[in-house]
Amino acid sequence: MSRLALALLAASCLVPLAPAAPGASRMPSPVAPVGTSPDGSFDQALERLGDPSVALGLRIAAASELAAPDAGLTRADERAELLAERASLDPSGELRTAAAEALALVEGPRASQLLAELVGSLPGAEAEAAAKLLAKRSSAARELLDLLAEGLGVDALPAPTLTELLGGLGQAFASRGEPRDHILFTRARLHSDPIVRAAADRALEQALTRLGTLRLDAQAVALFEALEDAPWPAPELLVRRAMYHVASGRGLESALVATARTERLTRGRGDFTGRRTRFLASYLEAATLFAMGRNDEVFAPLLRASMSLDGLASERLDLSPSPELPSAVTARRMTEVLELRGLVELLAACAALAGGAETNDARVLMHLQQAHEFSLWAQLREAAVDDKAGLSGIDVVLDGALSPRRLVLSAPDNPIWSGDRRGAGLDLLLDLGRAFRVVLGEELPGFEPREDLATEPDGEPAFGPARTDPRRFALLKMMREAQAMAIQRRLEVTWDQLEMQLLDMRGRAVAEAIERDRKSNWADLSDLRLPSIFALQLAGDLRADDRPEEAVELSARLHADLEESGSYGQGAWGAWLAARVEIAHGGALGDAGRPREAIEVFDSAQLRLEAVENTILERKRQERDPRSGVVFDQQLAQTRALRAQALVGMAVNSNVRLGDPGRALGYFERAYELDQSDFMRGLLACYRARFGAEDEARALLRTVRPAPEVYYNLACAHALLGELDQALAMLRRELEENHPTPGSLARQKRWAREDPDLANLWEDARFVELTR
Repeated sequence: MSRLALALLAASCLVPLAPAAPGASRMPSPVAPVGTSPDGSFDQALERLGDPSVALGLRIAAASELAAPDAGLTRADERAELLAERASLDPSGELRTAAAEALALVEGPRASQLLAELVGSLPGAEAEAAAKLLAKRSSAARELLDLLAEGLGVDALPAPTLTELLGGLGQAFASRGEPRDHILFTRARLHSDPIVRAAADRALEQALTRLGTLRLDAQAVALFEALEDAPWPAPELLVRRAMYHVASGRGLESALVATARTERLTRGRGDFTGRRTRFLASYLEAATLFAMGRNDEVFAPLLRASMSLDGLASERLDLSPSPELPSAVTARRMTEVLELRGLVELLAACAALAGGAETNDARVLMHLQQAHEFSLWAQLREAAVDDKAGLSGIDVVLDGALSPRRLVLSAPDNPIWSGDRRGAGLDLLLDLGRAFRVVLGEELPGFEPREDLATEPDGEPAFGPARTDPRRFALLKMMREAQAMAIQRRLEVTWDQLEMQLLDMRGRAVAEAIERDRKSNWADLSDLRLPSIFALQLAGDLRADDRPEEAVELSARLHADLEESGSYGQGAWGAWLAARVEIAHGGALGDAGRPREAIEVFDSAQLRLEAVENTILERKRQERDPRSGVVFDQQLAQTRALRAQALVGMAVNSNVRLGDPGRALGYFERAYELDQSDFMRGLLACYRARFGAEDEARALLRTVRPAPEVYYNLACAHALLGELDQALAMLRRELEENHPTPGSLARQKRWAREDPDLANLWEDARFVELTR
């Protein structure tokens, strides 16, 4: 029996189950926490945890009880001391682990201090586990920073433990950091272990991301200045500084200063790192100008960025160590260069559109055609070297971290594209999709291309999909040959019999595909590229900005295009894609005031996923190789999570928009059987409160820790229970923390004003003011 099963069995012997709501017999009832109950069970838990003679499962359950979310600060120090003692001294490793995990959940400063002490005193893997727990404990920021100061100093901690601690450095520094803590990044970057140095890089990125989110620009600038003489090369820091300002939309003039300094410092450097850094400086300069609305000035730095990349390409890094067998490392570098080259063309097209060019403008289409060509080259290079290289698509360029959508158009405080002007950015992305559809064809589903395009002298369109362009069509035809060559090279160097069998099977499949293509004169090469989901992401952006009708139209076209292309027939992957699109479409229909249609679409998604789930279960039963079980379990988890999401959509539309809570409960019960996450437990508390099972609702609420994804459900549950102050507190956090754009905030406020779960708040002046 698993540890969880033992704990539940022991806990079920201690306390009665909470009563179920009417019509909820299929739902598992939560165990009522006993940590603060007036019947003395808190003291019983202490006694059980300290008595080695009590069964291990019972002691583990008692440890969990001592960390119940509703316990708060009640006797927190006493509970923390006992758990720390068990975590360090108990003879059972299983209980030591459970006690440390429970200690990390106890509130109050003493628990943080004791957890930090465990990191320094426990041996090996247990110290690493405690360090990971401390790094995730947001209330232990100061303890983590102080422990790192010791562990990176004279009293050095082992590298694995330091690596785990550094996982929390970024957030801890952003929330509780002081000027003296700047040295932690430097010491970590100077560590002898490369894994610790890599963790230092990640910690700096996390710190900057968190500081940007909190709009703590002064602290971010101070951190950059403190690290200028540190082991981070100055050009690297300057690039990070420019990216910080562009991604936040604040301090754009400082971004231009940083990029100019970077170009000066890297001038004359011919190594890969120097040229790549110079490219980033030029590209970020162009992105900054685009963010400032200076569109005509974007093209000069983009030209310099292209020249930096072309210099790297001219070195033929992909041909080392020999023309016949390029190394994976250098080929990956070349692939990156080609992807970045496509990114340059994409930003140029966006600047042209922002400057007033139409979606059928030859300049825009030429840039986008070249972006596609570079993307094809990148995939070809990867396929030629790596026999396991998967399919690729334009989304690598279109929606990567440096793409215009992510870097500029999503910046929270950009003066041109954010706030009240967010709609202009979405319009630009819609125009980009329409223009790109001209040169991508069915590779970019969901958009309708313009038909009034320029033509060649023979009357043919000047721009079109890859099939109409000899250069890009040739690259597509070469990909299968590249796959075959990579498989053959791998076969020549492997001695593993199982791998040889798998490679042989894949080789035959590629050979059959090549023969089929030749016989059909390459009539269909669509399976060589992944269809873009850019329309799916943009539909989500439109919903968030309170433009549901446009989201409905875009997601409907996406669904029709993917269905027509046969993408939905590609096994489990196709079914997951179909479900994601239908869930997005159902959500947009609900937002647009069409709940019955939304429920039909959600139902189609969950029925599709139910069929996939049954297929996976059957294949898992038939599979004899135990190693395949992990893959099947992952597929089941993904399928069930999506199915639960669809059923929740049906429940929400039934309850809020159709006023049918009984029907909504049926949908939700089915969803809860598939997913019992914090989000779902918070939603279950709403349903229990709605049907009068108040004790069970409160017991559930005690198991859910407040977090951004559950704020709104907690507000609803507390409102249904008549706990208006708690409900308003959660609703305020929802509105302040989860909606960065005016459209998103307006949409959520309107939803709250119409949500029957919040009806107890509607007449409250505080609610009226909050949702105004």
